[in-house]
Amino acid sequence: MSEIQANKLSPSSGTAVQLGDSGDTFTIPSGATITNSGTATGFGESNTPNFYAYCNDGSAAFNNSTDTTVVLNAELFDSDSKFDTSTYRFTPGVAGTYFLYGQVRMNTTSSATILQSVIRKNGTAMAYGRASVEQQGGSIVSGLFEANATDYFDLMAFQNTGFNHNFNALSTTTYFTGFKLTWVH
Repeated sequence: MSEIQANKLSPSSGTAVQLGDSGDTFTIPSGATITNSGTATGFGESNTPNFYAYCNDGSAAFNNSTDTTVVLNAELFDSDSKFDTSTYRFTPGVAGTYFLYGQVRMNTTSSATILQSVIRKNGTAMAYGRASVEQQGGSIVSGLFEANATDYFDLMAFQNTGFNHNFNALSTTTYFTGFKLTWVH
C-alpha cells in the first residue's frame, strides 16, 4: 500500500476527477472532516417511499363507540404507489424506519367528545392520539415505526358522542402521511 500526500488534486483535462473504479471502497477515518463548498450529488438516500392520503368522501361515517378504519380514498402524492386507496393501507415494500402522521376530524356540533386516532401495524395498535374535542375538533397521532417490506399500516378512529358521524372530508383535515427515514450513521 502506498500513500499520496497532496494539498490539492486537479484534473489533468476536463473538469472531473475520478477516484477509483466500480467496487472500490474509500474509507474516511474517525475524526476526519469532509467539507463541501460546492454541489454534492449521489450521497445518501431519498425519503421514499412517501405518501399523503386523505378522505374526500363526505358521506364516510364512523359509528359511536366503535373503532373504525379511516376512509382514505384519495391521494396528494404516493411516490412508489405503496398506499392502497381501496383498503386504506400503506405497505412500504422496503424495510426501514418510517415516520407516520395521521389526523382525524369529524363533522359534529357535539361538545366534550372523546376523539381518538390510532396508527396500527398489521392490525395491532402502535400509537394513540386522543383529544377532548368540540365542534369539528381533531385528534393527531404520529410516531417512528420499524417495518419490513410486507408490513402494513392504517389509521383508525374512535369517538363517543352518542351518535354516528361523518369524517371531515378535506385533504387538510382527515389524512395519513409518512415517509421512509434516511439515517446517516
